[in-house]
Amino acid sequence: MKRLSLPLVVVLLTLLTTALSFGQTQTGATAVIPSYYYEVLNLPDCPLNISIDERMAARIPAATLKITNNDSSTVIAHVLHVDGGPRHDYGYIRFSAGKGLAAGEYRGQAVGVRTGPDNDVRPVISVDYVYFADGRTWGADSIGASKDIKSFLDGRDLAISRLKTLLTGQDDTDFIQALERPFPSGFGAPVSKIHTIDFSSRGYEGIINSLRHMTKRADEAKELARKLELMDDRPSRPSAPIIPLRPALNKVPGKP
Repeated sequence: MKRLSLPLVVVLLTLLTTALSFGQTQTGATAVIPSYYYEVLNLPDCPLNISIDERMAARIPAATLKITNNDSSTVIAHVLHVDGGPRHDYGYIRFSAGKGLAAGEYRGQAVGVRTGPDNDVRPVISVDYVYFADGRTWGADSIGASKDIKSFLDGRDLAISRLKTLLTGQDDTDFIQALERPFPSGFGAPVSKIHTIDFSSRGYEGIINSLRHMTKRADEAKELARKLELMDDRPSRPSAPIIPLRPALNKVPGKP
């Protein structure tokens, strides 16, 4: 029997490993936290693909992911489920405000993963729910976050409607364009507490914050933000602590 050379064996093993991991699970590790590990589960028909961003993993003590939209429609919101067992069951809701996450675009996202000595279950990260701009949805919605997404978008739509009323008879082009820019909002919490977040208020506040960050017609934008804030007479309710997420702009493959 003819023996294979060592370089050829290495190449074959590499190809085999790549083939086995494609479309199934990946394991991540970082130099920052040696014991840090998790799995990514991509379901066969999922419109979003999760991959591990190893470059960011070396700098951030979290699961650093790249979410790519493989569907032909624009994504407005998606939900990640981080299943680390009964004690570490987390949900992350991410809104792609503005023009959304278009087909072929990707977004960086970091999620927390338990790394302590009590981490006896390897966390598995998967997409639980996707909401598209055309109203279509995908996913089991096992966390029940679809109602939270609707609440957030209702609050956002209310703020936009009131803004347009305030701008009646004026040139609103700059303000509408500002709201169309990518401005991702993310919320993470234990699955048992994520529904206690006041998503309607968060959606409303997102429009106010977008106006406050405008550099063009900044004084007018800040005044509009103030008026919108005063118009918000909805009763507020306490929210669960929100896990801060690092914001990231939409990315198109091949572009910086």
